[in-house]
Amino acid sequence: QDAVNSPADYPDLSDYELIFFGDSVMGNYHDFASIPGVVHALTGATVHNLAIGGSSATRNSDDDKSFPNVVQDFLDHNTEELTGDKKLCFLINYGLNDYFEGYSIADYQDGLRTGIRAMRESYPDARIMVISSNYILSFEKGMARIGDEENVLEDYIAAAEETAAAENVDFLNINDALQWNEHNAAEYLADSIHPNEEGRFLFGVEVIRSGK
Repeated sequence: QDAVNSPADYPDLSDYELIFFGDSVMGNYHDFASIPGVVHALTGATVHNLAIGGSSATRNSDDDKSFPNVVQDFLDHNTEELTGDKKLCFLINYGLNDYFEGYSIADYQDGLRTGIRAMRESYPDARIMVISSNYILSFEKGMARIGDEENVLEDYIAAAEETAAAENVDFLNINDALQWNEHNAAEYLADSIHPNEEGRFLFGVEVIRSGK
């Protein structure tokens, strides 16, 4: 509430409509204390939270909840929810479940690329931002080697940045911004993976700052 009462600290994004895609970090929460809710409260932007817990960027079938399929479903059925008179920004936050499931880096990048290109084709003037996965304490603090490629979480973060650069969209390394690490992350995580209420607030603030 103190932050809401200090509007000079945050940009006025009331002329923006923000659509969030992601996994449980975004999708487990849909109230004012969610990451999209924080962004809305501090900036006045209209937000739509299309994140789904357990989802990934990697596409395994035509009917899974992967990023490419969620984007296509949005384009096919949900665009009527948009006001039509505001600037659009799509925010994409995947990678944790891709890592947990041991999906290949190539498949992860292909999922991100497919979703980004579908959105750009339908909304060429929209801004697009890829947000990295946050620091975690599980899976040996993200250093456990998973899958046939034996990737660590940092490999997916690097792949997300590489894909964003190749597609000429914005990238936010939330770890660089938040500076969570093995010494302080427990203060900001509800468990070993998901940000708690304070963590979600700080996450949302960094999304706002990166979008200025």
